[in-house]
Amino acid sequence: SAGRKLIPDLPESIECRHEGWVNVNPTHAMNAPHDHAGMFWSGCYYVKLPPPEDEEDKLSGAIEFIDPRGSIGSSALLETPLTRPKFTARPASGVCLLWPSFVKHWVHPNRSSEERVTVAFNSRYVRSA
Repeated sequence: SAGRKLIPDLPESIECRHEGWVNVNPTHAMNAPHDHAGMFWSGCYYVKLPPPEDEEDKLSGAIEFIDPRGSIGSSALLETPLTRPKFTARPASGVCLLWPSFVKHWVHPNRSSEERVTVAFNSRYVRSA
């Protein structure tokens, strides 16, 4: 199973379960900040992410991850990928992102006249019956 590929020593009594869904975000649609409680990994495959229509729309449809450690980013002496309070990505179509499910994230409003289409998914480990 996929769980055994990630963790070869996974006990036989534990298995990896997956779920997924499609998001179709029309113009102005967004996803509010959230995490995926009870899951282990979360991810998103970008089927269609329309290009920005002008310079002001650089964040259109971008995903933003919020540092779950609280104020560490704002109190750091240096701005680095490990000390930022948030990280924003605007992946191209065909890109897949994977992150720990406890990380809060949200999607900026789609300012394009085209739909933004993604396939989101979660994985978790459970005891076999």
